[in-house]
Amino acid sequence: MRVMRGRLAILAVGLAMCLPVTAGHAESDRATRVAFLKPYFSPHVTTELDWALLWTNLQWIEAFKNQGNYLRSNIVFYRQDLGRVWTSLIVFEKRSFDDLEPFSSLKGYQKKALMQEAIDHLAAILSTRIPEMKVHPELLEVEFWVAGGTTVLARYRAGELVLSP
Repeated sequence: MRVMRGRLAILAVGLAMCLPVTAGHAESDRATRVAFLKPYFSPHVTTELDWALLWTNLQWIEAFKNQGNYLRSNIVFYRQDLGRVWTSLIVFEKRSFDDLEPFSSLKGYQKKALMQEAIDHLAAILSTRIPEMKVHPELLEVEFWVAGGTTVLARYRAGELVLSP
C-alpha cells in the first residue's frame, strides 16, 4: 500500500510539472488557429437583404427538413438577373418508400394546393423581414422541379402558380 502511494505521488508530481508546458503549447496552438482565420475577421459589407435572406433560409429549410412530404426546399436567394427573390422546390414522387399515394396519383387541384401552401409559407417568412413581399408578389419566383430530373412541374411568378402541361 505504501509503495502504491509513493508511485501515485511521483505520478502526480510528474503530471504537475507537465501542465505549464501543456498550457503553453495549447496557447501556441490557439494562436496558430486564430492566424488561419485572421482574413475572415476583417469587416465586410452585408446588405439588409443578405440578412433577411439568411434569416429566411434558416426558417425555410427547417420547415422542409423532415420526411413525409412530397416537397423539399432549396435555398432562397436574390437573382439579380430576374430582380426577384428566387427558390426552387424538389418534388418527390413518394413521401416514403411505401407511400400508397404517389404524387403522380394526385389530382391537379391537390398538386396545386400543396405547391401553393409552400409558396404561402415562404411568402409569410419573407414578409416578416421584407414587408414589401406582402403587397408585391412579383418580387418572388418559385419553381417546382421533379426530383432527379430536369423537368419543371410548375412555376410561381408575379403572384400566379402555373402547372406545366
